[in-house]
Amino acid sequence: MGEIELNFLKELYLTILVALMLMFVVGFNVYVNKFKRCQFIKYTLTYTLAFFIALMFGFRDVEVGVDTKTYKYLYEYVFSPMSNFEFRKDILWDSINFLFSRFTDDITYLFVLVSFGYLFLPLFGVQKVLKENVIYFFLFFLISPNFFLYGANGIRNGLAASLFIFSFKYFKNYKQFLLLIISALIHASMIIPATFLLLSKYIKNIKIVYFVWVVLLILSALGVDFLRMVPLGLDRLGNYVEGSNELETSKIFNVPVNFLVYSISPIVISFYFIVIKKVYDEFFYSISITYLLSSCIYIAAFHANFAVRFAYLSEFLMPLVIIYPLFRFKSIKYVEIYTSLFLLVVFLIKSYKILSV
Repeated sequence: MGEIELNFLKELYLTILVALMLMFVVGFNVYVNKFKRCQFIKYTLTYTLAFFIALMFGFRDVEVGVDTKTYKYLYEYVFSPMSNFEFRKDILWDSINFLFSRFTDDITYLFVLVSFGYLFLPLFGVQKVLKENVIYFFLFFLISPNFFLYGANGIRNGLAASLFIFSFKYFKNYKQFLLLIISALIHASMIIPATFLLLSKYIKNIKIVYFVWVVLLILSALGVDFLRMVPLGLDRLGNYVEGSNELETSKIFNVPVNFLVYSISPIVISFYFIVIKKVYDEFFYSISITYLLSSCIYIAAFHANFAVRFAYLSEFLMPLVIIYPLFRFKSIKYVEIYTSLFLLVVFLIKSYKILSV
């Protein structure tokens, strides 16, 4: 990691840290001073934070992010009048590049557009169901393991995943189906969670999905390589999901550490509310099944060299699967305080190496 990228991360993490501390204070005041949910404060902080972080990513130096230089090089190639431009598998992304290149040779404008889409589309998508508490979803989104990775490196995948979450604004509406198609046209990897989301309405017994997930996890932990059993050239799917080879690859009993730390939490929470508490909410049921099945793909690919590239297929849904039931089902007293404190602690563990340099 170069000095420029390190400084960028320090500024980003300090911004997030201040926001987390402010939300802890707000959550505390909700109960101590009996504020009426602090709606104005929550909305203001949410969109102000999103605006400034979007600007940070949009105007970042080319040294920030492993793939930023590559995106810049490809953009300049498309801009060149001598280029023989061809549309590849991600038709919409290539079209956006081509259209921007017809007006300017400066890729900054494209980065700004993508950054605002990456930050704001998820907010617009879930605000309808979470209202002012969308701030907690957003903060969780910011501290997710690969937030920086898909904001600065795999920006196609990050934008496509954000559009996927935006589609929930039109849950059970034909517009959602259209948005899922658009998401897949930006990055083909979104075909996988989109298929699972569409299938979720036909799955009546989620316990079967939990059972499959557990069996796959146990077998993978014991060293079973599922991809070797499927003679379909699945290793090529790794190209659909962008990611850095520098991601966390250490393992405990053949299970990646990041998976143990982050990915299991949504499974436990969804199981608690759906199976134990028997709470039925169609929206939560659908996103839980989508997360479970997408996570199964990641588990099946544990032993492949590109396994970490599949993590994001489920990971981008993690903040929503965790935050939605906490605030919609109101089963935890002082939920604002506990959630803010939890996010703050997780973030400090995640960022202390960067902040202490």
